[in-house]
Amino acid sequence: AGAISGLFEEGATYGGAATQGDPQQRTDGRLRVWANWKSIRGDYFQAVGITLLRGRYFNEQDNASAPLVAIVDESMARRYWPGQSAVGKQFRGHDPRGRNDDPLTVVGVVRDTRTRGREAEPLPHVFQPVAQLNARDNPATPDLVVRTVGNPEHLATTIRDVLRSLDRSAIIVETIEM
Repeated sequence: AGAISGLFEEGATYGGAATQGDPQQRTDGRLRVWANWKSIRGDYFQAVGITLLRGRYFNEQDNASAPLVAIVDESMARRYWPGQSAVGKQFRGHDPRGRNDDPLTVVGVVRDTRTRGREAEPLPHVFQPVAQLNARDNPATPDLVVRTVGNPEHLATTIRDVLRSLDRSAIIVETIEM
């Protein structure tokens, strides 16, 4: 199971300082990127079935006291590091901890997803672990995803009951079967 800040995208939400999709290399050598930024919890990629192409998924060591890390998708890797491995590369965007714009280090590259529909070209994505964000950065991950074995309908009621026991005010909008 995992969660993400916006499973589907009706409009793009971009972070970073670059304009019109081009990277900006500031005079101090810092690469700033234009991409769709998402915060995730748990085993989001595994639950949705997004393939890890290089590097690793997030782990428990990727917490608030660790250097900032990110997983990027193929579109992001191609745009900013064409013909190179993105793993180990650093870039900057917004600094969620307010620590002098710390760089993020790419620890993994995942396959592109088409979150705006099959017809639309994939957008570059940056994924960050919620554990590295603080409350002022609004690290909400409202879209819960759960991979099940067998019929998901059998587990849906149990999941709703668990969510209600954790937060009676939670609004459960719909169950999507993938």
